[in-house]
Amino acid sequence: MHVPGDKVGAMTVSGLAFSGFCQGESQGGSNSYNFSEHMTGFERVLRWYRANRVSNPTKNDPIEITLGGGLVLKGYLASFSAQVADVANRLSSFKLPMYLAPEAVRENNGNP
Repeated sequence: MHVPGDKVGAMTVSGLAFSGFCQGESQGGSNSYNFSEHMTGFERVLRWYRANRVSNPTKNDPIEITLGGGLVLKGYLASFSAQVADVANRLSSFKLPMYLAPEAVRENNGNP
């Protein structure tokens, strides 16, 4: 059931990516995206996008974004854009627009 007013939302995650190589995994994290020590920050963001975009046929679950002390938003990664932010420092900026599922769908783990 779709209740009027409970619509799909939008959210954009943005950040900066460095052109230098990222060494190791921080805080003992897993390497589920096959990151290499010889990948730039930009390459890591692009690889993460390709693995999690809504058009990836192997990605069925929504992405979970946790804000603050426990607010969890579930959504689907729509696109990726990037631009050079600082040529001298070889710094890029990126945006990852997402569509957020209505609250009723989020509470049922992606099911309407």
